[in-house]
Amino acid sequence: MDPAEMGRQREQASAERNNDNLGSFIDVIDFNVYNADSEDGDTSSISIANPEKDLPHLQNPEETVISQHSVTIIIDYPLTNEYKFDLSSDTGFTRVHLLNEINKAYRKIYAEEEASATIKTIPIEKRKN
Repeated sequence: MDPAEMGRQREQASAERNNDNLGSFIDVIDFNVYNADSEDGDTSSISIANPEKDLPHLQNPEETVISQHSVTIIIDYPLTNEYKFDLSSDTGFTRVHLLNEINKAYRKIYAEEEASATIKTIPIEKRKN
């Protein structure tokens, strides 16, 4: 199957997934960064895979966005099988804390995938059309 088509199918399956068993919806947490190239202060979303360059521009990084002391994070897209992990904190969770923990999980997922893959990923700088 074409990799682009496989990606579209996984995205569609993720959007259609029944999340009723996850509990009640509380809120949306934005991870917006100020766009330094914008004249009017536009924002965009931060990269989960490579947040380092955007992290200094993250809006309200130290704001507590989850006051509960434990959460379960589920990453399901673009994965075939969802990845869950639990976080605990005595003080709740700030944007930057959540972002750093999600980034660690993201890197772990892709390191495990790369280690077990029979066809290795070609680094972007070595790819050809």
